[in-house]
Amino acid sequence: MSSKPLPHPLPAPPGHRLPPLLLGLAGLGLAVACWQPLLGWLWRQPPPPVRLLLDVFDLGVYFRASRWVDGSGRLYQEVFSEYPLAANLVMAGVRWLAGRLAKGGQDLFPVFVQVWTSLSLILFLAVAGLTRRLAGRAWWLWLVPAFPFFALYRFDIYPGVCVLGAMALLARERWRAAGLALGLAVAFKGYPLFLLPVVASYAWQRRSARTAVEVVGLALLPILAGNLVVWATAGWQAMLEPYLAQAARTMNGESTVDAASYVLFWLGVADPTIITFREWVAGSRWLGLAGAAVAGLGGLFLGPGSFPGLVRAVLF
Repeated sequence: MSSKPLPHPLPAPPGHRLPPLLLGLAGLGLAVACWQPLLGWLWRQPPPPVRLLLDVFDLGVYFRASRWVDGSGRLYQEVFSEYPLAANLVMAGVRWLAGRLAKGGQDLFPVFVQVWTSLSLILFLAVAGLTRRLAGRAWWLWLVPAFPFFALYRFDIYPGVCVLGAMALLARERWRAAGLALGLAVAFKGYPLFLLPVVASYAWQRRSARTAVEVVGLALLPILAGNLVVWATAGWQAMLEPYLAQAARTMNGESTVDAASYVLFWLGVADPTIITFREWVAGSRWLGLAGAAVAGLGGLFLGPGSFPGLVRAVLF
């Protein structure tokens, strides 16, 4: 006897799997809940000779720069800040939230650190989770110690996430949204400006010169708008304050200018421990202008025509 096959397989019984979004939110909540006692334990330990697990130095800078939100003066006038307006709005938002969470008479700075690191941890884990399927084996780079360290204790995660968002939008050729995402990164911190030539070249080769102009214009819009707001409300000198402060900084071992200054030191031109950015530019203006021209023109005319080429150009 031959049994007749079923015309259609029986449907599987409904499962009880939780939606991925709900699982993700639960995971983020658990991570933040676990982080709170660890942060408290780190806070009670004596300061280590090397700031590896807890580094609140820069968070103290953000905390002091955001006191204008408590009515302790006006930003860029009575309250000094070395960051552009967009960055100060984030710092002020964290301080405002910390003030709402602090109990009466409680020192506000530890609460600020708690809120800042918790929000940064959520953002770091959320982005790492969203890139899990896309990154393949490269995803494990998220576990390189420098990534979570800078994500928790520095401001760089905000422009970094914006740059990642801009790259994802460029991969989908959503040009205007990508330009705005890159512009937000520039408004947070000026470093992403160096990506404009190669991004403009990519947009030009993939679409048109008009598209490239639109992307660059949108990438410059947020920082220009922030400067205009500060100029209109606080004056020209207030608008220049963060840029003049950065120009007067000495070497801290973390920037491209530092690396160039060390080379100049080896050549007997300057001492990297005392030279400022302004002095570096004055002492090597022609070299700097030539380098900027080569980078700009090279990125514009010799840039990538494919997205993998764009990624390689951005990384290297």
